[in-house]
Amino acid sequence: GRIMAIMGPSGSGKSTLLDTLAGRLSSNVVMTGNILLNGKKKGLQYGGVAYVTQENVLLGTLTVRETVAYSAHLRLPPTLTKEEVDGIVEGTLMEMGLQECADTIVGTWHLRGISGGEAKRLSIALEILTRPRLLFLDEPTT
Repeated sequence: GRIMAIMGPSGSGKSTLLDTLAGRLSSNVVMTGNILLNGKKKGLQYGGVAYVTQENVLLGTLTVRETVAYSAHLRLPPTLTKEEVDGIVEGTLMEMGLQECADTIVGTWHLRGISGGEAKRLSIALEILTRPRLLFLDEPTT
């Protein structure tokens, strides 16, 4: 795989560019031009692209493991067995370095939980569950 960074000052359009590339723009926005993937014009089919937003959108009352498992049961193919889904959940927790906090609640503004870095890694974990071909990360280090 490859990693590419888009850098620029605040307000320069980095997030808008990512939204455009990921097909997340509002339907009333007019866009012209072509998007090439590996030099070829391709449509970004559902499931082939994942997007992690700047803000972590997580349920604060669930544990890290429950959060990943919940997402896995909703997003992975229904043909997978419970054991297969559980294996993917545990593998993803390990891959993202979340084993130590797996049984800690995510937390809210009034309920202490995982750290900001762990929350960001959890947000990424939720998107890589489906093994997308293309992963967009908007401000992954904030």
